[in-house]
Amino acid sequence: EHRPSMFRKIWTVVSGIIGVLFALFLALCLLVNVLIPDGSGELVVRNESVIGVDNVHVSFGRDVIDFAGIPALGMCTQEFRVRRDCTCQVLATLADGLVVSNAYGYYCKGMDIGRVEVVVTADRSVKIIDKHSRED
Repeated sequence: EHRPSMFRKIWTVVSGIIGVLFALFLALCLLVNVLIPDGSGELVVRNESVIGVDNVHVSFGRDVIDFAGIPALGMCTQEFRVRRDCTCQVLATLADGLVVSNAYGYYCKGMDIGRVEVVVTADRSVKIIDKHSRED
């Protein structure tokens, strides 16, 4: 009789474990996409200061949206997408050379976005307003 070698037995067990782990990883990735779906919304950048804004760099995770040349007391809008949960970080350069940001970022949740306003305030700071921070 021909008996399987010890190497073949070990390789069968190891490949089975690797297959099961791969299947679990794939199932987890699919589950995350179902529980935390992508979202979309409208991004509004408003300038409430009397100084124009040269550019505004808004990032949602890895996705980046740039706005250029927002006049004093002006605004721009653009549609955007959010992939899962992420942070929103803003870096704005005013016409006088001052650079302002929201420092550590603002946490956004996938489909829960809707409309996000990035405001360069009159006192030269950045404020982010979404439907959770509005007082209705």
